[in-house]
Amino acid sequence: MNYDGEQSCDAGCDGGLQPNAYEYVIKTGGIDTEASYQYEGYDDTCRFSAASVGAKFRNWTMVSQDETQMAAFLVANGPIAIAADAEEWQFYVGGVFYLPCGTSLDHGILIVGYGSETDIFGQTMPFWIIKNSWGADWGESGYLRVERGVGRCGVNLFASSIKI
Repeated sequence: MNYDGEQSCDAGCDGGLQPNAYEYVIKTGGIDTEASYQYEGYDDTCRFSAASVGAKFRNWTMVSQDETQMAAFLVANGPIAIAADAEEWQFYVGGVFYLPCGTSLDHGILIVGYGSETDIFGQTMPFWIIKNSWGADWGESGYLRVERGVGRCGVNLFASSIKI
């Protein structure tokens, strides 16, 4: 992989993959703090600065596609980077997303928690809490709750995490 120039951070919003980003961070020696390198929402070249490193890690791992094992991993290790079919999420405003969606993975996001709630029919609805990158004005202050345990929108198909 080339770590200099335009492709150094993979393809970003044009189809970048988390493992490629992990390898970039390992190779460059860290990742900038959010304060020094805020999310911009458009494709550009990476501008890593060793002077503003906020975190380092040495390795990463793929996480099981089994959602029970994913939940256990989350509790033991922290957030899980995932890819999902987010096409139907564009108009999400709140609640547990359980509508039909595909598995054409087109968006990278982060599972940060999970829970369950009782729906209007008295049925328990387990969900993932997902941090999105579309800003605090989207969804539930930038977060989405999506049905857990059924692979909704492919959230379980490409899960990974760093190893500290």
